[in-house]
Amino acid sequence: MTFAYLVLHMVLDYPNRYVLPPLLSYVVLFPILIHRYARAFWLALDCFFDHTGLDEYQSQDASADSTTESPTAAQDPN
Repeated sequence: MTFAYLVLHMVLDYPNRYVLPPLLSYVVLFPILIHRYARAFWLALDCFFDHTGLDEYQSQDASADSTTESPTAAQDPN
């Protein structure tokens, strides 16, 4: 916003009453609209780069899968 303000007001010589309302609305509305996607992106990056606890969760999933038997596996094919 600072860069846009400096360019629009100082370089292009727009008055403050034309520059500030769009810039302020952008600063307020953009984070509200993009927050969910930005959070999901950062969580995905965290999971990708930090594998802490991943082995524990995978071993729990594997043990849960091996203890539950599917109905088709319980039936004798003969």
